[in-house]
Amino acid sequence: MNLKLNESLQFNIENTLFRFTDEFYVVGGYIRDAALGIESKDIDIVLPVEFMAMNDIFDFIKENFPLDKVDFIDEYYSIHWRHMEYTIDIVPMRKEIYSHESHKPQIIEGTFIDDLMRRDFTINSIYVKIVKGKPNMTIDPLNGLKAITEKTIILNYTDSFKDDPTRCFRLFIYKNRLNFKIDDSILSIISRDDFYKLSNFNVVNELMKIINERNTYEILSDLLSFELLDSLHISVIPAMKASDSADEKLLAILKSNNATLNLFKEMNIYSKLIKKVE
Repeated sequence: MNLKLNESLQFNIENTLFRFTDEFYVVGGYIRDAALGIESKDIDIVLPVEFMAMNDIFDFIKENFPLDKVDFIDEYYSIHWRHMEYTIDIVPMRKEIYSHESHKPQIIEGTFIDDLMRRDFTINSIYVKIVKGKPNMTIDPLNGLKAITEKTIILNYTDSFKDDPTRCFRLFIYKNRLNFKIDDSILSIISRDDFYKLSNFNVVNELMKIINERNTYEILSDLLSFELLDSLHISVIPAMKASDSADEKLLAILKSNNATLNLFKEMNIYSKLIKKVE
């Protein structure tokens, strides 16, 4: 795949990262969307560097791009960089170790294979390797490009949902956003039993992502059919239009589901919502 970034954007990224490494990888949604001919403003970059090197990269970006918003997420040694209307997430290669109690992993420094296998679906596991002075190279060990051609969502590994149950929400977001089908091997392992790892805050956060999608109604209907909305107490999906604002969609859901409304009141979210829509 011939990955083409905005010329000034690619120059700034390469001029920054090649000071710390001779190569880096663009991966995930940006590559998936490029393969589908969809413009994306979100770029995920993986670096083969030690965790502590990320502090130096962060300092360099802050010093050389003082007008940009740049954050360092200590928990994951990652950088969140807003540059030229793009959102650039830069992370070191890592291995994720999940426990029985939480969907948040322990992270340690890892290899390319470790980084590949921590990802959710094959369509999000296509890498473009960018090496100083060489042509870009597409690396696709899990046949993500084939899955994109076949419009099919396939898990990277069987225990993916058990490790991080929020991937169940993401599954149906991609299905409806991209108009893809779900591979048969996934359907039999989708279970709400894994949701014990998620707090009320976690599931509400996932709902907020869904209501910002155009196909909110379809996504919620799919989740309801798999009994994955129980933790949100949603049993009725109200009619809504793609043109409705996120606040309008959320308000319609709350008015149709009293238990969900009570949950949002307990979390002090409902009063803020009412103030926004008044």
